Amino acid sequence: MSSSNAASLGARWLFWACSVAAVVGCTGVIGDPPAPTENYGDAQVGWGGASTSTSSPTGGDAGGTIGVTAQAFTCASSATPDPGPSPLRLLSRTQYLNTVASLFGTVPDLSAALGTDTNYQTAFGLVQPDIDSVQLGGYQAAAETLASAAVSNPTTFAKLVPCAAGADQRQCAQTFLQRFGALAYRTPITDSADVARHMAVYDAGATTSHEHGIELLLQAMLQAPRFLYRVELGTTNAVGANAVKLSSYEIAARLAYVIWDSPPDAALNAAAAAGTLATKGQVAAQLTRMLADPKGQNFVQRFLEGLVQLPSLDGVMKDPTLYPQWTAGNSALPAAMKGQAQAFFGNLLAQGGKLNDFLTS
Repeated sequence: MSSSNAASLGARWLFWACSVAAVVGCTGVIGDPPAPTENYGDAQVGWGGASTSTSSPTGGDAGGTIGVTAQAFTCASSATPDPGPSPLRLLSRTQYLNTVASLFGTVPDLSAALGTDTNYQTAFGLVQPDIDSVQLGGYQAAAETLASAAVSNPTTFAKLVPCAAGADQRQCAQTFLQRFGALAYRTPITDSADVARHMAVYDAGATTSHEHGIELLLQAMLQAPRFLYRVELGTTNAVGANAVKLSSYEIAARLAYVIWDSPPDAALNAAAAAGTLATKGQVAAQLTRMLADPKGQNFVQRFLEGLVQLPSLDGVMKDPTLYPQWTAGNSALPAAMKGQAQAFFGNLLAQGGKLNDFLTS
């Protein structure tokens, strides 16, 4: 099977079984999804509408080919959806690094600032994990490093915060705030009081220089909960006693971080701004595009690696007396174990993704 076919298989298995539920709540059908050219019907995908239909298994053997057996999962009633709370989700280390790279382009090495990543990794983000003082200090150090790098290079700074000669620098800073902030917070900054709070930070630094004002503003934004967490407040559009619709920007962020481990791209942001993420067809069109993107082709492997906590292997500490090979200087054992698991997952998907192979190997 080619890499593109393997990616397609991966998308059809875990994406439709897990991501659809993660993005739209508890309604839909788990199982073999429609191909990109097929109809995205309510009974097949369930974007926003509960489904009570089931389909018979197709293809595969008794072990089951991943993603072919459909099992209905529904809310108690389509008229009274109750998807449960939407908790704060801390960006994973990968999501954090992808996000700052998207914001700044080339970024300095942040490994020393952030330290070893010991959080429980998942493909969908870290749900309200505890952040201790060491981690908090790491985020502060990373923010200071990024902000300093952004303002210390005149060419980089001029590109990040364009301001014509003779223009009002404070107005340039506010324009930057609303443009950069919309990307960093994954939603526009429109509230005047919110803008004023941010500009107060700029003003404090601007007493020294315009550049220092921007530096302090960047430091503040990169440590804000709205940046470090995926925050979903929803809209005032209630669809039941216990459910409201997400905003188009919240939907865009869910899609991007679940499928790509990255912030929304220009196309997703444009769709959110235009209000074209409101129907199942519009969302499905974006999903098809995202899964065809190279960033979407590793979704299933990334999910499997998170499922067995493979990204956390580098930070595992063991007793050197009991595990001398693990703790020996420059030991290759952790890397070899990680490589073996990655090779297994890659081969599993390339060979057709048998569920019994995954569960019994």
